[in-house]
Amino acid sequence: MRLGFNGASTMKTDLPGDIRVASEAGYDLIEFWAKKMTAYLSNHTLEDVKGLLKKAKVKPLAINSVEFITFNASWEKINTMNLIRKYAKIAETLKCPYIVLVPSPRPTDVSDQDVFAESVAVLKEISDKFKDYKVLALASFEYMDSKVQNNLLEFAREGGIVILGPKIPSLNAQFQKEDILKKNLSSKKMVKITLNGKTAGFRYETGNGSIIHLLELDKKKIGKTLDVILKNESVLKLEKNNPRADVTLHRNVKDAKHAIIFVANPTSQSIQAEVKLEMVLGSAKEIWKNRRVEIKNEKLVDKLPPYTIMMYECVSG
Repeated sequence: MRLGFNGASTMKTDLPGDIRVASEAGYDLIEFWAKKMTAYLSNHTLEDVKGLLKKAKVKPLAINSVEFITFNASWEKINTMNLIRKYAKIAETLKCPYIVLVPSPRPTDVSDQDVFAESVAVLKEISDKFKDYKVLALASFEYMDSKVQNNLLEFAREGGIVILGPKIPSLNAQFQKEDILKKNLSSKKMVKITLNGKTAGFRYETGNGSIIHLLELDKKKIGKTLDVILKNESVLKLEKNNPRADVTLHRNVKDAKHAIIFVANPTSQSIQAEVKLEMVLGSAKEIWKNRRVEIKNEKLVDKLPPYTIMMYECVSG
């Protein structure tokens, strides 16, 4: 058993203080209080957070929380989705496995059945919303929950790319035989993936997408391996110069020469943003004001005032 520290226990302490306290008290894990994380990142980076965790020898467990997710108006749902997306990016960078979602206070004259139905509907809506992500990568071993195995298959069938390894699970979470993935993949068309003349894994066509099995997850090699795989899968690579900027890419599936990029500055300071796509940029304009934007060294370059979101239309040259 491992013990985790919840940042709500020390509301008057900042994020570095929580990490330090968790370490000194002997905790293995920490549950970040989201508002403390946001405050810290206003003038620090996620690399700074990684450094604090490494020094303290504490691992992240969850970001707590996205609150009031049920019984909301449409505009409130948009805010909820944006917040989940923001925390998901943070969680991905920090290798934090969970984001806590908290329901709204119970309205008057609402039955238990209404609360249950609303909660299920909202969670399903959130799940469906994040199916838009094209690639899902995860470590997999001999065991995996049956529902997770089925969900991965469904994600691939609907056009997603699942990358897993080093094992294809043959047991469920209770260590009973459950080879849903293995059975399905055995009947699919298989293509060998080679890297530097060696077999790195196998690609299985699954519905409208694919499942890719990597034979090993060597930290020194995984980056190059994923680069090769994603390039072959027509996934557009994106790089940014400033970790404080939030960048989202939307591709036109019918026109590979066009892309829309959203760049957000969630901080109280101006940001000089530079964004590079794995395509040669010919032109770019900021859509809100129809303003042409500088392209320098194949990068989109623009200055973002505090708390702003810019939307750019990019065309390959």
